[in-house]
Amino acid sequence: MTVNGTRLELGVNAGIEHCRTMLEECRDHAGTGADVEINAADVARADTATLQMLIALRRDLRTNGGTLKWLAVSCEMHDVAERMGLIEALGMPAVATPAVTNSPAEN
Repeated sequence: MTVNGTRLELGVNAGIEHCRTMLEECRDHAGTGADVEINAADVARADTATLQMLIALRRDLRTNGGTLKWLAVSCEMHDVAERMGLIEALGMPAVATPAVTNSPAEN
């Protein structure tokens, strides 16, 4: 997991052991009204703690005028969210998008 500006790269392991770091890094942006982009293309393991953290982050962003934007979502990450009924709460695309799409600033 890495945070580069307002882009969160989840990496292969999106487990609970990374949640505190993710939340601290991303909450810095949540209060500014900035958008946070998430690349979950490589996620092979995700757990409920990570999904809960992302829902909290999305809520915080929306409260301050920002959004959570999914650049890519692995099949595994999407399947976990779907099994838990969290696709809508996460603002995740309806289907897995395993390839990173360009953000509007990159076009």
